[in-house]
Amino acid sequence: MPAKRTIRALFALLVTLAAPLAAYAEDAYQDQEEILAAAREFLATQLAGHHGEDADILVEPLDPRLRLTRCEEPLEAFLPAGGQLVGNTSVGVSCNAPKSWSLYVSAKISVFAEVLVAARNLPRGTHLTGADASFERRDLSRLPYGYLTDAAELESKMTSRRINAGTVLTPSSMKDAPMVKRGERVTLSINASGLQIRASGTAMQDGTRGQHIRVRNTSSKRIVEGVILAPGLVEVNN
Repeated sequence: MPAKRTIRALFALLVTLAAPLAAYAEDAYQDQEEILAAAREFLATQLAGHHGEDADILVEPLDPRLRLTRCEEPLEAFLPAGGQLVGNTSVGVSCNAPKSWSLYVSAKISVFAEVLVAARNLPRGTHLTGADASFERRDLSRLPYGYLTDAAELESKMTSRRINAGTVLTPSSMKDAPMVKRGERVTLSINASGLQIRASGTAMQDGTRGQHIRVRNTSSKRIVEGVILAPGLVEVNN
């Protein structure tokens, strides 16, 4: 009986001694929640500077077996080369003292914004106006082909393919609409020796804003080349 009591006493003593040692060991390691918080705060700050939209940040937990020396300085977070602020990404978190270390935290960022979608079915070749689109809140990480947020971007555009109602409008789904069509009567603005002369002409080809086209001068019958400034207006420099 005395031997059993002695064993129990020794066991209790070992447990008592082990508790503070375990606590000391835990204190020697960096708290993983602090690492995740540093990554999350960094992403929130970066998004505030780059996006005015709402954002959801999901930071993935670290391997619970990971043991890193507790940092005695504030943790530093950074975006690695090639990192992005939308969709799946990673954030670097590092420590400089007392022992330097760094690791990468995986995260998923969903950024939401009001983007333009087709308000109705739009056949290919439709000349777009603001009435052809409406705004809907979408997750930008799910829009790899781009999006539009300003209805003014539809001006002088036409659809390059059929677009179904509710589909997000992308830059590749439209192209510049011709401002001048072949055979159309246009006004020539001719700059000659510091003078600006107006004349009428007939477009020899289709063209969009800023494009050079050939025009036949109605009076002289000469074919000249000019740049389209606006619908029906071509500037010619002599």
